[in-house]
Amino acid sequence: MIALCCLATLLSAASTGELRLEEAQLGTIPEGIVLEGEPIRDPDGNLWPVVHRVQWSPDGRRVAYVGIKDDKTHAVIGAEVLDSYHYLSAPVFSDDSAHVAFRAGNRTSAKAERWWVLLDGKETGAEDWIGVVHFRPGSNELCYWTQPGARIGSMGEYTGGDLVLRVGKQKSKRWDDANALMPLSFSADGSVIASPAMRDGKWYPLLFDKKGERKVKKKAGLGMVTALALAPDGKDVALSCPDPRATSPDMPDLPPGMAPPAGMFGMKLVVMHDKDVYGRDEDGAGRPVFSPDSKSLAYKLLDGDSMAIAIDGKAPVPVPNGFVYTPVWSPDSKRIAYAVNEGGVVDPFWRLGAEGDTAIKGGKVRVVHHDKRGKDLERSEEYLEARDVTWKADGASIAFCARTEAGWVVVCGEQESPVFDEVGVPSFSPDGSKLCFGARTGRELWWRIMEVK
Repeated sequence: MIALCCLATLLSAASTGELRLEEAQLGTIPEGIVLEGEPIRDPDGNLWPVVHRVQWSPDGRRVAYVGIKDDKTHAVIGAEVLDSYHYLSAPVFSDDSAHVAFRAGNRTSAKAERWWVLLDGKETGAEDWIGVVHFRPGSNELCYWTQPGARIGSMGEYTGGDLVLRVGKQKSKRWDDANALMPLSFSADGSVIASPAMRDGKWYPLLFDKKGERKVKKKAGLGMVTALALAPDGKDVALSCPDPRATSPDMPDLPPGMAPPAGMFGMKLVVMHDKDVYGRDEDGAGRPVFSPDSKSLAYKLLDGDSMAIAIDGKAPVPVPNGFVYTPVWSPDSKRIAYAVNEGGVVDPFWRLGAEGDTAIKGGKVRVVHHDKRGKDLERSEEYLEARDVTWKADGASIAFCARTEAGWVVVCGEQESPVFDEVGVPSFSPDGSKLCFGARTGRELWWRIMEVK
């Protein structure tokens, strides 16, 4: 095995940051490594599959993933199988593809754990607990919540110790709680970071920039914040939270990083933006997403069995008896795309939460896109699953990953790639003539190119 210091050097040296525009085999899954483990049974008795996905770097020149060997999870970078850990999260690459990081942890006793960021194969930032790990956009700075003094409670929950947001070498003040297992929100240039955080029993949108932390002055403390959207210009936030007028006073305590889903404990989830409260006149709203120009806000809207993607208070295309996934804006902020599942089954609690996009089972899925008024609607063919919607730079078309009976394909308009066992997030070439994506066939890992007609 290559020494870790040499591995980090190789990772950095191999990266150009430029998107690879030719096909290449990037490697083979090492002998003894598998991607699928034994299903996990949740407290309700439901079985959830354990399947680790391969992650391809943005430039298409390397791979990293969590692999299972002899019932132990290992970080795999290229062909190198690193030490095992009790807990490993999927790797993330920096924007320039020069670095890759895993969130890794070990149980050290019945009541204690030790966590690290596994950066380019080397343990860094030892903590008692850490949340979701990110690279700050436009830089190689690591960002994540930490919990110094965290202990394991009698019910398996994390107790003790306040939470601290770490941004590179900077640290926030201590907070009583935070949505540490939900992704942080970043402005487009990475200069502003946002996350829900709690102090003295009240939740706030915490902003962090070069001057350190600050609370949004116009946002009073709330009983809970389940999600937060930061505008790309870093100047505005929207919150997904239980309606302050309808929140149950008997809401139980939850472990750090966990938030109750919409509808649980008698709560009604709404979206709050400036003086507007969306979803109050319906059965709820959630998952807000700002447009790239920061001028419009899209979100999920629930009304009985009907769902829709609403924009600035208007729901252009309701979906009766269906489920809508989190929307994706076009680069020019004129159109919006999202998947629609009809016939699938999802717990009502999760329809407006982040978990809904991955918790729904069964059904048939189409990807639709239209303008902000719901006009010029286009629908894809039906698939078993659809994810990773990507817009062409000019906003003229979309690509996405889809699962068929035969396997996974990448779709762009009426075009479909060959079938693979797994595909990664697609990227358009700068001139829009090619669609580039990672693909796995058996144990072979490839970078594939599809000509766009």
